[in-house]
Amino acid sequence: MADERVVQIWGESQDTSVQFDVDGRIIDFLEPVKRRKDEKEERVRQQYAQTLHFEYGYPKECMLFEAPIHIGHGRKPADIAVYSGPAARSARDQSKILLIVET
Repeated sequence: MADERVVQIWGESQDTSVQFDVDGRIIDFLEPVKRRKDEKEERVRQQYAQTLHFEYGYPKECMLFEAPIHIGHGRKPADIAVYSGPAARSARDQSKILLIVET
């Protein structure tokens, strides 16, 4: 419960806002044509992507939600991956990931 409150306080302190369509679905920050379910974790992910873009200067074209990360014989999607460039993002080149965010 304390972790949830920390996330809420952090979210309220950000100058970012999650955008919604008329049906109450989240308009994806990185790909505005996509809509996502309105869930707490998704709101945090959208806000974090905005922070990475607006506060830290990472281009949207270098960020990817649900990026495939290969670990051993398995694969797990990362909530946000920031790649070294748009081409690395398009290729999903794991060796060119600068940072990974799990929300």
